[in-house]
Amino acid sequence: NSVISAYAQTRKVDEAFSIFHQMRQLDIMPDSATYLALIRACEGGHLDRVWITMQQMRETSLVIPDVVVYNALISACEKAGNWKQALEVLQEMHASGVHLKSTP
Repeated sequence: NSVISAYAQTRKVDEAFSIFHQMRQLDIMPDSATYLALIRACEGGHLDRVWITMQQMRETSLVIPDVVVYNALISACEKAGNWKQALEVLQEMHASGVHLKSTP
């Protein structure tokens, strides 16, 4: 996860996904931190890869998106200027039973 996160911080999307695919080939199961790092790597306008990643997460992983993952998705949509998709993600989040937590 730390290598993917490092690539995410420098927006090296292809490299981050390469590490992700290598993990899968080695039967290293991704966790929510892995998916979060991939989403953050894509924030620079690679929303198509974000949606593919989320679909894979839902279909092939035991990881269930949490509030942090959904927040990263909404942020990625916002940074891409796609507010309609951000609202769809928010609706999906609520429909799946994940809710924002308020802090005092």
